[in-house]
Amino acid sequence: MDFYDLAYAEAINGVSSQMLGFKKILSVDRDINASRDPAKSSGCIYIGSGEGIERASKAGAKAVAPEDYRLEPKAAAHMLDKGTILCISTYPIMSTSGIKRSKRIHFAGNMLDLCDKKGIDVAFVTIARSSLYLCSAMQLIALAELIGADESQARDSIGRVNMRLLE
Repeated sequence: MDFYDLAYAEAINGVSSQMLGFKKILSVDRDINASRDPAKSSGCIYIGSGEGIERASKAGAKAVAPEDYRLEPKAAAHMLDKGTILCISTYPIMSTSGIKRSKRIHFAGNMLDLCDKKGIDVAFVTIARSSLYLCSAMQLIALAELIGADESQARDSIGRVNMRLLE
């Protein structure tokens, strides 16, 4: 299975995706359009939080990446109806430490549980802003397992599901 990741262009400049175990590291705004405005998120990835998640899924966002790791059941219902993918970014976990990191892992696990119950596809991505926070494919699988995914779900979420982001 081929693995894909998503990161900002400044993080992947000069980085070999093959050395990290990915077929390709997709670039935010170069390979995939991203928006911080839920009203303008149709067909792209919405990166934001709060009520914006629900509004972006209603507007037809391809995927949403909650920065605060909070997903309301009402927003999840809209995501299921529209086929919106939930992107769980590992950057906020990797860029913190201590209690803050533990809370983020907990909230990310809650989002994963909600999506599993509703049948929403989940993609694990770094969305790294610096090459320091890029992960190899195996590290990303391990982080997905830490959050609560089993190995097959973790592999699927950085393979098949992330490939859907290209469509």
